[in-house]
Amino acid sequence: MVLVVNESNSGTVVDWIYKRNFDYSTTVFEKVFWSLGPYSEGVKYYRSLISVDGIYLYGRYDRKLFIVVVFLCK
Repeated sequence: MVLVVNESNSGTVVDWIYKRNFDYSTTVFEKVFWSLGPYSEGVKYYRSLISVDGIYLYGRYDRKLFIVVVFLCK
């Protein structure tokens, strides 16, 4: 599947990270970084954004939770 996505989306970057076991006899998949080519090209047109959201928690955690996400673009 990864090869098909790479072929159909030029500029796609996929980086697989593996971890060797302590005895070095096997390798275990740890994580993968995946960025589609069209997304990487579109990022240069992004504008800075501040998003604020809130939610009321009920039950054991009877509080308000506020979430702020900031994207700073150049």
